[in-house]
Amino acid sequence: MKIQITFILALFSVHFLLGQTTRFVSASGNNSNSGLTDTDSYSTIQHAINQSINGDSVIVFPGTYVENIVLNGKNITLTSRFCFTMNYSDITSTVIN
Repeated sequence: MKIQITFILALFSVHFLLGQTTRFVSASGNNSNSGLTDTDSYSTIQHAINQSINGDSVIVFPGTYVENIVLNGKNITLTSRFCFTMNYSDITSTVIN
């Protein structure tokens, strides 16, 4: 089953205003990275979720991620790069398979 990640921009903006942590995921990342910038991103969504706490955001860059994600009861925002680019192709090209 494929799931496309969608967004709520208002929620995302609130996270930045409150100073919560944003974690980045890209297909070319590495889970030993800090995940705190787009150039030092994690490689899996689940690792980013595991490192997050309530109120954090996880930004997923375009790519296909073959994993089963579990939020573990965390209240986080999971979104794609669309929130930065406003490019709708970022939504359709970010897939959890």
